[in-house]
Amino acid sequence: MKRDQTFHERLIPMLVEGLGVQSYLEIGTDQNQTISKVVCPARFGVDPKVVECEGCVMFKMTCDEFVLENAAKLGPFDVCFIDALHDANSVRKDFLSIWPYISTDGLVLLHDTSP
Repeated sequence: MKRDQTFHERLIPMLVEGLGVQSYLEIGTDQNQTISKVVCPARFGVDPKVVECEGCVMFKMTCDEFVLENAAKLGPFDVCFIDALHDANSVRKDFLSIWPYISTDGLVLLHDTSP
């Protein structure tokens, strides 16, 4: 099996479009490699070192800060991609924090879950 480090940058936009997602949240946007390719009515990005992204509402903060200050008023989110701190414990923490704000039929996609 071939490991493609950027496959999610192609897969996630296809999922979002194919499912007719209305609200997309990305936690850990880096240089916007994925969120910039997603097409849907509402795109939100969260990163302490945020880079502006045309057509997106970007938040310069951690996931914890976003959940406390914004998740309830902006959610529910149809798809959330967690790609922030690159360790399993951090991904788990972000997942548990954002889960209450995911729509009933929503998806949470995780990256970097190895210990």
